[in-house]
Amino acid sequence: MDLDLDNRIPTDSLDGRHEITDQHEITDQKAASRSDGGVVHAVSMTQEEFIAAVGREAFESATKETMLQPTGRKPHTALVALWDWYAALPDRDKGLVGQAMRISAYGALFGIFAMIDGVRVFDDLPHGELRLTYIAPDGTEQRLNGSPPDLDELHSLWTADIFPYTERPSK
Repeated sequence: MDLDLDNRIPTDSLDGRHEITDQHEITDQKAASRSDGGVVHAVSMTQEEFIAAVGREAFESATKETMLQPTGRKPHTALVALWDWYAALPDRDKGLVGQAMRISAYGALFGIFAMIDGVRVFDDLPHGELRLTYIAPDGTEQRLNGSPPDLDELHSLWTADIFPYTERPSK
């Protein structure tokens, strides 16, 4: 299997794969223009848009090869040793490391979403409630978590959107 390390897509299995993109469709009902040149901003956000944003901004960035590269003037010796080990791996093994990174990042975000949904306990009795609310530039508020049937559970949406056992999420 050839691996495109920049995009983490196995080049022999591109058919049927879904890639998280930076493109968003914003309908007229969900958009407003600013007076500074017509920049469009969403005035509300759906749960699905939030999950896509987390996938794009947190999950995808956490699973890139560049996350393994030591940075700074004097990176920690453990990071340098890890990078040296990784850089010496054959491409197939680098692909497996990428898979492990995807599974780890997926699990961490799943756990956070489960906490936000209130299905993973993290505090002492009596349990509190976490509320996730998107506040648009115009002040409009959109609750992103809550009890069904009003809202879906974020961890369920995350599982439906991201499947970590493939190089790219599959829909």
